[in-house]
Amino acid sequence: MRRKVHYDTQSHISKDRWMVSYADFITLLFGFFVVMYAVSTFENEGKYRVISDSIIQALTKPEQPSQIDPNAQRQIETEAAVSSDETSPQPPPPPEDVTIKSMADSVRKVLQPWIEMGLITINQSPIRLEIEINASVLYDSGSAELAPDAEPILHVIAELLQQFPNAIHIEGFTDNRPISNSTYPSNWELSSARAAAVVRMFRKKNIEPERMAAIGYGEFRPIADNSTIEGRNRNRRIVVVVLSGGDPRDFVEIVKQAEPKLEALPVDVKRSVE
Repeated sequence: MRRKVHYDTQSHISKDRWMVSYADFITLLFGFFVVMYAVSTFENEGKYRVISDSIIQALTKPEQPSQIDPNAQRQIETEAAVSSDETSPQPPPPPEDVTIKSMADSVRKVLQPWIEMGLITINQSPIRLEIEINASVLYDSGSAELAPDAEPILHVIAELLQQFPNAIHIEGFTDNRPISNSTYPSNWELSSARAAAVVRMFRKKNIEPERMAAIGYGEFRPIADNSTIEGRNRNRRIVVVVLSGGDPRDFVEIVKQAEPKLEALPVDVKRSVE
């Protein structure tokens, strides 16, 4: 007859097994609070809502794989982008149907008589529209006072720009012939004064002053050969630049405001944000 051997199974069970589960729980709890801290630093309500919904879905239905319809996902991303635009401290964007191309088409149509006479040139890129005006139409030689013939052109341009909320930079350029008198010691001052004269004119036409800036480049951005009369005439110009978005300086300020909050994040969280 075989002898039955009884084992004490209780003696082989460690009394410290609870520490494994406790350590797992503490690790998960730590990760949860790190995520909550990172989410609390978001100023973007749209992104916060997307992350919050994802966390809730993961905690409530972990056994089911995520099945997000592509159209629904695009809708979420669109809402997040719209929310970002609404909550970020940046200038209002132009209406959705207003693009640089559509603005350029409107400007060309209205300014066509001066374009055909070679007094105005329209240039465009994806980020800016340039209305280049020959300075001979606007000023007398060596002067920054607007000539009488400048009024009709600038009046029409001002009426066009009133229709759009975009930032406007007025840029002044001269040829390389030196100027030195009690009013303008160099071409820097002359080009800046000419740009400022256009800004003042636009202000009288009720264009918001915070949208505008006057910039003088002097003789240092030529587009033609200064050794000829024709080339110097082309280089003396005013360029009205309409930017596709807000003023670049506004975006610099946004970055500066965000830097302290980014530096305050824990290292791991900051890396994930970057």
